[in-house]
Amino acid sequence: MPYRDFRAWIRKLEEERELLRIKDPVRLEPDIGASSQASILDDGPGLLFENLPGYPPSHPLTIALMGSPRRLALSLDLPKHTSRGDMVQEIVRRLERPLIKPKRISSAPLKEERHFGKDVNLFEFPLHRLNMRDGGPYLTKTHIIMKDPETGWTNVAMYRMQVKNKAKTNVWFMMSQHGGLIYRKWEDAGKPMPMAVAFGVDPALTWATVSKFQAGVDEYDVAGALRGEPMEVIPAETVDLDVPASAEVVIEGEVPPGIREFEGAFGEYPGSYSSYHRIMVFEIKAITHRKNPIYDAVHMGKVPNENSVIFSVSRPAFDTQYMRQQFPEIRAVVPYHGSHQVVIQGNFRRHGDARRVMLGWFVGPYRDVAKNCIVVDEDVDPYDPNQVLWALSYRFQADRDLVIIPNYASSGFDPSETREGLVTLCGFDATKAKPPWPRYEMVGWVEPWKETVDWRKRINEMWGKGGN
Repeated sequence: MPYRDFRAWIRKLEEERELLRIKDPVRLEPDIGASSQASILDDGPGLLFENLPGYPPSHPLTIALMGSPRRLALSLDLPKHTSRGDMVQEIVRRLERPLIKPKRISSAPLKEERHFGKDVNLFEFPLHRLNMRDGGPYLTKTHIIMKDPETGWTNVAMYRMQVKNKAKTNVWFMMSQHGGLIYRKWEDAGKPMPMAVAFGVDPALTWATVSKFQAGVDEYDVAGALRGEPMEVIPAETVDLDVPASAEVVIEGEVPPGIREFEGAFGEYPGSYSSYHRIMVFEIKAITHRKNPIYDAVHMGKVPNENSVIFSVSRPAFDTQYMRQQFPEIRAVVPYHGSHQVVIQGNFRRHGDARRVMLGWFVGPYRDVAKNCIVVDEDVDPYDPNQVLWALSYRFQADRDLVIIPNYASSGFDPSETREGLVTLCGFDATKAKPPWPRYEMVGWVEPWKETVDWRKRINEMWGKGGN
């Protein structure tokens, strides 16, 4: 890192044989959804489609570019076979240094083509449905830029947007998240919220966009820290916002107050379709893009999907950083991607520490997707489901170690929630007995020989050399 722009990222993927250019004609439906799902299921390459009937070759489409741990590593400028755990530690390390403010510039290829008013047409780009019962085409890999009207804080987030016509979409703001909180301030003031949406950006901004920080943290600053140098931004044409200067495409407009229109259905990660909702709309005033723009999308639907691959690294990295600020004894926070389960590992010293940590998680940034929280000691690898199940088997008793919190507001994505949108939270204390009240008497826990670590390295080295 840093990549100069989205195209530099694509060139890197080609150099590493992690991008497949598909020159044969393909249908937008079902081929884009089916091929991207196939690539993710088989840990295959990112896809670039050059021959989409009805669209010129100058308007290609990419998808699944971050749909493999190998490409996640490359997006961080790490060797492609870097482990998930090492990627997590590298992101945490980069975010321990000061955040870096963006640099404003006055010209960029993004402004090569500009469309305003009646000339705006979303169908200039190869829009598609990913799942067969989606209610229409969706914009998926969105980097949505908005500004708090009271503080001037710029927030960049990723929300789905159903296309309604050539100049209007829905936008799914969860009202308990930053996008919804910012929009509510504009709506309460009776004013439309200025908004811009970027596609085809430096992957550092995507990492920042899909992660959660405390209110007031600017994702441009986070992207700068991940890159090690400032993001370049440029003023939008019709709204008072700075947009990524290296983007392929930027859409500008407003979200008016008090207007809701039906959205859905949409294939969600739990494997079900969302129901219809009346949600906010985005009215488009301008589109700017590079010549021969590349439209970038993300595969969504039942896990595994592209977002679940990204979250398998981004969530542990950013969640661990957040929770350590509240509970320094925490070693790792590992959400199991594609589910509402999390495993928290720590060096807990007192009886009851695990419960404090559970409650901290349930009210943290990912509270909308909180459901089951398992707390384990430092001798249990939270990335290894077998070790976690072992801890649940031999360090947990339901009558003593289970925490249940009923009637908790959910995200709306869980098909098992009540009609009122409520779920029951469960916390599992799968830690060893702590003083001053041991749970039971025992001789002690079996510890491996300290030489085991050396022998693991030695055996792997000998095995790699053919056993000699």
